[in-house]
Amino acid sequence: MRKQKSDSVTSAVKTVAGNLCDCMNDMRREGAALEVEGYVLDGKQNPRNQVLEVLTRRKVALIRLLQMQGRAVNGTAARLQAKREAERQAAASFHDPDGQLA
Repeated sequence: MRKQKSDSVTSAVKTVAGNLCDCMNDMRREGAALEVEGYVLDGKQNPRNQVLEVLTRRKVALIRLLQMQGRAVNGTAARLQAKREAERQAAASFHDPDGQLA
């Protein structure tokens, strides 16, 4: 994840990033337990395999969400800033010699 300006980080982004950290921590814990217990228990798949798979999917979804949030916020802000600058330049270059358009 690219570093963002601290004022552009919203509480929603912080929440998603926190959830991603929790998810990755859970993945490490489940992976370690899976290594100890083994992938097969009594001839059946260890249920931790499914938990780890769900956590992996969640991690991918959270990363994708963070990437899309960054593009949406930064892209919109950049467009708005460019639009405002264009409006300022147009207003500054406007000249009404008769004063009738005010």
